[in-house]
Amino acid sequence: MSERCPFCAEDLSGAEAERCPACGESLRKGAPCPEHPERPLLRPCPDCGRWLCADCTGAEGVCPACAPAARAKAQSHYDIGEILSAVTRDPDWVSKVIVGAACFLGGFLIVPLFVFFGYRLRVIRAQRKRPDAPELPSFDDLGELIADGFKIWLAELLPVLALTLGAGVPIGAGVYLLASSPTPPRGGPAYLAVGLLVLGGGVYLLGALVYTYFLPAIEMEYLDSGRVSAGLRLGPLWRRVWGAPVDYLIFFLFHYLIQQVLAPLGVFLCFVGLYATLPWAWLTDAVLFGRYLAARDEEAARAEAAARNEGTGPGEGEAGGAASADFPETGSR
Repeated sequence: MSERCPFCAEDLSGAEAERCPACGESLRKGAPCPEHPERPLLRPCPDCGRWLCADCTGAEGVCPACAPAARAKAQSHYDIGEILSAVTRDPDWVSKVIVGAACFLGGFLIVPLFVFFGYRLRVIRAQRKRPDAPELPSFDDLGELIADGFKIWLAELLPVLALTLGAGVPIGAGVYLLASSPTPPRGGPAYLAVGLLVLGGGVYLLGALVYTYFLPAIEMEYLDSGRVSAGLRLGPLWRRVWGAPVDYLIFFLFHYLIQQVLAPLGVFLCFVGLYATLPWAWLTDAVLFGRYLAARDEEAARAEAAARNEGTGPGEGEAGGAASADFPETGSR
């Protein structure tokens, strides 16, 4: 992204002058915006480099000329029809689904499940890096898949163990009070035992609901940190869920639809079809994961670029890379 003059769209890469070499207008941060003279220039558009004031910057964080493309790109990450067809666009999708089905069939051996879990993470990483990739990654390097699958399984298991321990203490105490009494407890001991049982059950139920909603965030945290303790990193998990609550909610609803509604459809084929719909749904869900993370990465990059340029004026900050395409003619905003 090259910085460009807000008045004539001249490429300002490497420029250090306080005036545009083409039109002579002031390039100082705080100079009046050409479209809104009462507003000062603040930062460049992260897509085209045209300098903007507060009124020029839309909800997408880009200039009005770049806003339609930014909106279209953001919406494409949540095109459910395109996501559902992503797996079948791979020329070898049938063989990869069959391998996934074999992993589920051999799930009683445990290791095949780790292979598929690891492959699912590989699909997420590939889609995150290149959301428009027409092919899924290959099922190779089984040792790496097994290790990755085991670690993500452990990362998701640790919060369950912590929740079970937290809820099990009051439940165990209540059961102990009831079992240790020579006669059925009455009065205070009975109320205490029942209260402990209700408390433990309530903690477990509430914790299970929270865990279900935060489970995708645990996978995301593992993908970024590589730590099996990802499910216990409460601060990062909270930021992933509530940093963009609406986006995460939309993503979670799509995730739930794929995992809990589409995946079990094979049951209607006398359970045999389940071994086809399960791997297809899990791989489709991996595509959704990857594209959601790609969208979040892009938004983070925009925010970082805006923060980096917040204290600089045109020609004073970093050039920002190779020259972009010609900027449209300045028009009314």
